[in-house]
Amino acid sequence: MSARTVNYNIGEKIERQIPLSLILKSDNPRQSLRGVLEIFHEKGAAHNSLESRAEYIAYIEANFPFIRQRAESLKTLGQLQAVTLRSSRTKDEWYTICQGECRILGWSLLEAETGEKQTVRAIVEKLTLDEAFERGLAENIEREDMSPMDIARSFHEMLTTRINPATTKVNLPDGTPNPLYDERYPKGRPYSLKQIAEKFGKDYHWVRNRASLVYLSSNDQLTVNKNHQEGKRDLTRFCKKATALAVELKAKAKDSGQEVSVLLEQFA
Repeated sequence: MSARTVNYNIGEKIERQIPLSLILKSDNPRQSLRGVLEIFHEKGAAHNSLESRAEYIAYIEANFPFIRQRAESLKTLGQLQAVTLRSSRTKDEWYTICQGECRILGWSLLEAETGEKQTVRAIVEKLTLDEAFERGLAENIEREDMSPMDIARSFHEMLTTRINPATTKVNLPDGTPNPLYDERYPKGRPYSLKQIAEKFGKDYHWVRNRASLVYLSSNDQLTVNKNHQEGKRDLTRFCKKATALAVELKAKAKDSGQEVSVLLEQFA
């Protein structure tokens, strides 16, 4: 049988089998999973001892039961959908995760259990860090297992450190001036709450309420995640409390002359 031609005109992309050993970092927005891939390479990869791999397996079982579920699905059904990776763009070949982090960690659990090197079916794309982050957030934002605090921290990154590409061009494609461009910030600016809402097709107040959760105390943030794990999804009380805290912080920032007041203005 001859190989089927990939039709790029309709959006088809080449899929490859990528060894887990070459997937070294994650650009995925799930902050609760940040660092897990590094622990896999340190303890769970096939080249590690049986005892070390057992430590990794125990760590996953204790903290991320949904990864166990994904691993069991991979064993019975295989990988139904390719993950998306970002090329390192360096001389040495390695990749970072853009979409499909849970599937990759499912394979990592299987590698730790079997001691056999695993590969992941993947599409490799040339993406910037910001593009990879946003792609991953778009994939995860509707999922039940993405906690409100992961969403809140992701939105906070977009409000503070991620650059909105729409603010980097002086002119629009038709040659007219870009209303989002500010010559004071020639490299672009972070997103506003309104821009985040438009990007992900969400109600402005939905985005604002969840973004405000980063201003909660550590104890309240833990409670939000605990409630989410227990199926309690009403965030009304916490959003009101967080917004009130943001307003209070804005007043303090204004008195001290700190620039954080610009960000907090959106929650007032």
